[in-house]
Amino acid sequence: MPSDFPDIDEAISDTLETFETNLEPPTKDEIIRAIKSLKNNKAPGIDNISPEMLKADPKLISGKLNLIKISCFDPLPAVADQNS
Repeated sequence: MPSDFPDIDEAISDTLETFETNLEPPTKDEIIRAIKSLKNNKAPGIDNISPEMLKADPKLISGKLNLIKISCFDPLPAVADQNS
């Protein structure tokens, strides 16, 4: 391979070394900030929820999304009981 091309393996390893993943669930404040940062006048998604609808009451919405977050990030009680 010509020497003027970068070494792809080196580029990948450099990228992987600097890439950090946060596996912690988002906090309620992070959810509120994310809702507030949504751009207005965008088409709703498949759920027909527009950014304006979410931004109408970010605290209420973040509470509802927090319930979803809990079910996604917290272990199921049945699984936790089996591990005890």
